[in-house]
Amino acid sequence: MHKILGLLLIPFLLTLLTGCAAAAPQDGVPIPLPSPVQTGLGEHLPELSGDWQLQFRQSGGYAGLSRTLEISTTGAMNIDDGRSAQKKTAQLTPEKLAELTRLVGYATFKRPPQPPGCADCFLYNLQLTTSAGVYLVQVDEVSLSDSGLQDLVDFLLTAMQENGG
Repeated sequence: MHKILGLLLIPFLLTLLTGCAAAAPQDGVPIPLPSPVQTGLGEHLPELSGDWQLQFRQSGGYAGLSRTLEISTTGAMNIDDGRSAQKKTAQLTPEKLAELTRLVGYATFKRPPQPPGCADCFLYNLQLTTSAGVYLVQVDEVSLSDSGLQDLVDFLLTAMQENGG
């Protein structure tokens, strides 16, 4: 009896240890995460000028969180909470929009030396679409402090929280 129980627990434990390899499922179907762009160390994010769109996604964690924030050139924000299915719109103040522009302009992405691999941690996907093209990076909460994106991610998380996301 103990051997059978042990054999049943092994796959369960392995599943727990692999943790946040994919985003939280919606309707039972896992959402594939975008692949991070392959960049060299010290690559600057593209400047937010002209028409642009920023999409920020926080996913994972113990409860399988999935939140998306989209911000456009005008400062218009769309916040989507995948778990609660709540969608909200808001507007960044001109001061906050200027701060976002400054943070993106100064951010220098430093790819972690090893691929993300933490169980139950948050993943942060950032996609910038500008006239220069699309820029996509992914970091987890373990590598965030060394990624060069900490201030920008903190700003985006605060924008979501302050506006009901």
